[in-house]
Amino acid sequence: MQLQFRNRELSFLDGVSRESLSGGRLVLLTGKRDTGKTYLAGQHLKKNRGAYISMAIKSAPTQLADISEYLKSFPFTRDFIPAFRSWREFFLFLFHISRDEKVNLVIDDFHNFEKTDPEFLAEFASLWKQYARESRLQLILITGNQSFLRKYFGEEGLLKGLVDYSVRLRPVSFTEILKIVSDSGKHVAFNELVKIYLIFGGMPKYYAMINRFGLWGKSTEEILRALIFSDYAPLGHQILSGTGEEFTSRNKIYLSVLQAIAAGKNAVTEIGEHAGIPDTSTTKYLNELEHKRGYIKRKVPLGTADPLRSKTGRYFFRSYFDQFVFRFIQPDIISYQMGQYEKMLARVMAGLDQYIREQFFLIIKRALRDYREHKVVTALTGSAVALAGEYWTRKVQFDLGILERNSATMKLCRCYYGEMPDAEAIKQLRHDFEEAVKQSPQMKHELLIHTEKKPARELIEQLPSGTMVYTTAELRGLLERLASDEAPKPEQNKKSGAVKTLRRKKAIKV
Repeated sequence: MQLQFRNRELSFLDGVSRESLSGGRLVLLTGKRDTGKTYLAGQHLKKNRGAYISMAIKSAPTQLADISEYLKSFPFTRDFIPAFRSWREFFLFLFHISRDEKVNLVIDDFHNFEKTDPEFLAEFASLWKQYARESRLQLILITGNQSFLRKYFGEEGLLKGLVDYSVRLRPVSFTEILKIVSDSGKHVAFNELVKIYLIFGGMPKYYAMINRFGLWGKSTEEILRALIFSDYAPLGHQILSGTGEEFTSRNKIYLSVLQAIAAGKNAVTEIGEHAGIPDTSTTKYLNELEHKRGYIKRKVPLGTADPLRSKTGRYFFRSYFDQFVFRFIQPDIISYQMGQYEKMLARVMAGLDQYIREQFFLIIKRALRDYREHKVVTALTGSAVALAGEYWTRKVQFDLGILERNSATMKLCRCYYGEMPDAEAIKQLRHDFEEAVKQSPQMKHELLIHTEKKPARELIEQLPSGTMVYTTAELRGLLERLASDEAPKPEQNKKSGAVKTLRRKKAIKV
């Protein structure tokens, strides 16, 4: 049975297509790589007759000739499809045929216009303003290029104000994966699904692979062997091309920086020491890896007053799978290239439980954010407007903080997934909590911990008064409850001068 992803977004696009009967609609579809942008557009076109084209980096005459021949290959329109001598002619043709019939067109990799014909982007804006209102054209533009979006759709951009709807695809959450797998009739142990998610993250293509190769119900080790650690593994090429060839043989410092972050070295000084470079150089590499290559993201502790100027920033991977690769595979990439798969897989399995313990809080954080208005979440956070995020000070670190500004309350959370804290761990936890209280005495502090099972009474009595303790079984019940409830529907926004973004709760300006 095929897994069903992005049903909410698909319904949204179907609704926009119906709207286009009363005037052209321009949709901007964005998101990180592998979030399923092209897949979503393809599913939309299956239900709504239309065409899909991808902007390649080649000359306009060559590409326009290809498009003309492609459109002739299926019943895109009742009209004769001519040869196009320019992009202007192509779009004028689209506006012409969509005066009398609805036309759906998807243009993928739209950012490549900047490389192949940047002058046309201003002309495109002019054509859309002049002809879209009288057309029945739904045009979906796909790009994940953030610098292109800022340059052309930002405050000073040539295309600012053209977009009717902007749909930003986020990685699928664990609760959504839980529901999708359950709805498909697959039987997967909760702990195994946690491992799978914290390895592959929320990118639909990985779960489609697991489904296609009949791996549901298999152990995490068997799934990793089939998809990564075997000859001709489906993800083998991605690992080799995505982690080695992107960086020049002359400069492997980027790899050292990424390996440091994957190993849990997140502060600038720690990263530099691990990579063997000074702080000034480290910052340069971090900036490029964040802003140009998109591997990492700088974060500051929850509640930081001025994030941009804060000196407490730390760096983390954007992609769960990238982090897994740089933690377990890239440091020994030669062995992977030589096909020593069983040796590497054994090493992964030996360190996987600890890795999952370190990452489990990410599942909780996403659930608290996505369902912040749900009654089972507010029972934990105390408020529908509470914020959840990573929290640390110069001396201590907690997995999560939950900040409720109205009551000036900070709940500090530490996860012990798959383990039980002993007396020494409880002593360290109490010390860290007291240190955090000293750092912000103006706040009311509470403690929340997650353990595999309820600690013994004598250990609980050593914790600060009012400490909340959640077991894995209780958190599993919470996540399953959220997964079983219908997610809030997106709002459809009327056209305005600002780009709108479809999110889980509601649309907001970006």
